[in-house]
Amino acid sequence: MAHLRLILMLGGILKAVDADPLLNDPAVEGDATQVLDGDDWEAERSMPPAPAPAVCQFKDKMDWNEGAPVKSVTVNGNTKEAAEQACCQACAQETTCVGSILDRRSANHNGGGSMPCYFKTAEDVQKGLQPTTLAISACIPTPNHTQVAPTTMPETVTHRIPARVPGDIVSDLFRAGVIRDPLFETTWRENASLWSKTVDDATGPTWTLTKVFDASARLQRHWSASGSAARTRLVFDGVKMGAQIILNGKEIGVATDQFLRYAYDVTDVVQATDNVLAVVFRHNISVDGRYMACSGGWDWAPYSVTTDADGLRDFTRGIWKSVYLVAVATASIDSVTVQTKYLGPYPTELLTPQTQGEFSVVVDAALWSNTPVAVAGTVTVAGSWGRHAATAVTLAPSGAGNTTMVRVVVPVRSADYSLWWPNGLGCGGGHAPGH
Repeated sequence: MAHLRLILMLGGILKAVDADPLLNDPAVEGDATQVLDGDDWEAERSMPPAPAPAVCQFKDKMDWNEGAPVKSVTVNGNTKEAAEQACCQACAQETTCVGSILDRRSANHNGGGSMPCYFKTAEDVQKGLQPTTLAISACIPTPNHTQVAPTTMPETVTHRIPARVPGDIVSDLFRAGVIRDPLFETTWRENASLWSKTVDDATGPTWTLTKVFDASARLQRHWSASGSAARTRLVFDGVKMGAQIILNGKEIGVATDQFLRYAYDVTDVVQATDNVLAVVFRHNISVDGRYMACSGGWDWAPYSVTTDADGLRDFTRGIWKSVYLVAVATASIDSVTVQTKYLGPYPTELLTPQTQGEFSVVVDAALWSNTPVAVAGTVTVAGSWGRHAATAVTLAPSGAGNTTMVRVVVPVRSADYSLWWPNGLGCGGGHAPGH
């Protein structure tokens, strides 16, 4: 299997990372790293106080024709009346919503099912209701209808179990003996309200993953050696579902995309001892569907009975990749992505050693700088097949966007690799490139 080494040289300071073209992006490379993964996390489940139910009236086949909806969600109910109530209550919990429209054209024979609910503002509804031939219901606020005010009541803790990072809440519940195997029979339905909001619930649980830790001796030595110029970054390689990131009582960010790496500057927050890191998964944080598409079901898997803040089917949540602190004196290599491109003519028949073409390996790197002025250097990428390439780079000063992108293209000649064949076919021998 081929691999790459990316080397960043800045005035005698060298940093290097190894990358596999077929596997994950390597971790952020700085001057000192402390990994926070492990089994010493704690997961706590709590439930918010139930909001007071809104009081609504409904009009069949009536609509507010003025204005587009400010938001839409998917609601569920076994009957027409249950779906109308779900749409009304969803509106009541949205600050700008004063009326809602339930689109019942996808309802089942009982009038229920999963269907869209559209929110309307005061400006949208000012011209009043208009009759329509469509199968829809208008939710009309009664005179005593008010938005549910935020409550200061604390959430009620229901479970506290050991947690593992990388991992997820459902796996933690299984290891703690709270649930059976989540993939056995109907466990994923019977216990769903433990880990997420079900389609019939007005709200869902809050899950908080917490770790208490001291800064490592290596990290503290780097702080002492680098002085006030050093920066410390907290990196999450992967967080699934919406979560607040809180360090020592201060919110430092919100994660909303399972596929992004989040890096936060925590220089002014992190301590030498007694740090408390909390990742709080809340169901009212919209993630706009930015998580693995099959999470809530697929054509090969049953659909879950839980939903996210936008009404989309979901399943478990958690910190599914590594978490670590990185100290940076001058610069860090934040990410490395690799694309392999075939440069030969489009194959219309089986390739042979005599007809195989060349490749180019395109390496893009994101470099994060911590210097008061621009710094020049060199980025070199060496491939395990014996070729390398280099390019000059000038890092932007900190405060000027911080991140500099650089691209290096490494050639792969036809003599550098052997064709790969399925077992039992072809001439055998190796993988491209490097063997």
